[in-house]
Amino acid sequence: MVSPAQSGDKQRTFTSFSQSQNEISEKRLGVKFKDINIARLGPGQAIELEAHAVKGVGKVQAKWSPVATAWYRMLPEVVLLDKIEGDAAEELVKKCPVSVFDVEDLGNGGKRAVVAKPRACTLCRECLMGETGKQIELRRVRDHFIFNIESTGAMPPEVLFTEALKILEEKCARVISELS
Repeated sequence: MVSPAQSGDKQRTFTSFSQSQNEISEKRLGVKFKDINIARLGPGQAIELEAHAVKGVGKVQAKWSPVATAWYRMLPEVVLLDKIEGDAAEELVKKCPVSVFDVEDLGNGGKRAVVAKPRACTLCRECLMGETGKQIELRRVRDHFIFNIESTGAMPPEVLFTEALKILEEKCARVISELS
C-alpha cells in the first residue's frame, strides 16, 4: 500500500512523538504564572490529555487570526510657514501634546521652534490654536502610509505584514489572469 505522502496526495497525516525537553529547545518549558491554578488534584489523581492541533486561517475563524488590530495612516507633514521665535516658540512646544516641536538655541539667548518629530503628529490641530496657528500648516503625504500591526504573539508583526503582502500579490495576479 502506498502512503498519501508517497503518492503525491496533498493531504498528509503526521504523528509527532514527544521528545526530551532538551532536544526541543534550550529554553525550559514551564508555567509562566505560578499563582494561576488550572486544576486541583488529590492524592493518586492524574490528568490524561490527548490533544489535536489544527492549523487554520482567520478567514475561517477569528480565533486563528494572528493579528489583534491593524491600521494605517498617512504620514503627517508639519510645515512652519514663518519662523516662530522667542516665547512663542516655547509656547508652541508646550502646546503640542505629542512633542512634535522642539526649541533650537540660536545663541545670544535666541530661541526658534523647529519640527523635531513630524511622524509623531496625530493632526490634533492644537498647534493651530492661538497666534502661532497662522504660521503652521498641517498636511498629509498622500503616497506615504504608516502601518501599525499588533500581533497576538503567534507571529511577529514583520512576518504578518510580509505574509499579507504575499496574499495580496496572489490575489492581484489572479485578477490580472482573469482579465486577460
